[in-house]
Amino acid sequence: MKNPKNINSKVIIDIHTHAEGFDFANLLFGGYPFSLSAVQLSKILSENNIDFSVVFPFPTPCYFNYNIYWQTKKYVPSLLDDFPFHKENEYLLGTIESFKLDNLLPLLSISFQDKVDEQIKFLSNCLEKNRKIYGIKLHTSADNSSIYCLEKFEKLKEIAIKYNLPFLVHSGNETFSNPIEVLKVAKINPQIRFCIAHLGRLKKEFFQMLDSDKFDNVFLDMAPFLFMCKNVDNSKQDFLD
Repeated sequence: MKNPKNINSKVIIDIHTHAEGFDFANLLFGGYPFSLSAVQLSKILSENNIDFSVVFPFPTPCYFNYNIYWQTKKYVPSLLDDFPFHKENEYLLGTIESFKLDNLLPLLSISFQDKVDEQIKFLSNCLEKNRKIYGIKLHTSADNSSIYCLEKFEKLKEIAIKYNLPFLVHSGNETFSNPIEVLKVAKINPQIRFCIAHLGRLKKEFFQMLDSDKFDNVFLDMAPFLFMCKNVDNSKQDFLD
């Protein structure tokens, strides 16, 4: 697998894709996509002349019972896995390794809802075995967990610093996924890089804060840019024009 440091600046990189696992919300409520294999994704990239893609599992790990969750809003283990994202992360890495999918740059997903220490140990073991991992994905909305949860797990931050791994953090309109909170956490962790997904949902206050201070460790991804622009409510003052 090619080292991203050696990637030519003229190549095209899709910064935000999901593969392996399921999006159970999409699956049960008619959204799309609800699943995609790493092999399929790699083929789609090649067919569309996209050189690389940053990829991570779909945001709802099979560890949790979502039938119970959507009735009670409580996370209950489904008994289908040992800890959150165990199978999904392993399937993603294993498929990329087995099929030599050199155009995929995997990030491992972490849930703060349960058995975080086991997830951190899995991540650490993978890195010690020199498995190619390019960052850590936090989907705060699907996980109903704040970015501030990161402050409870020093070991995870130590791993990110040791291996120079960035955190890619979901941003949305829910309280848990407010992009301004990511800026606050990035401010107190200047040695760690944070990439805020979905352009901070184009929130005006977020960009004002980003512009008012110096964040050398903060980056933005633009996916899915056209979809977000189309769905911004221009009648509200909260969003960029």
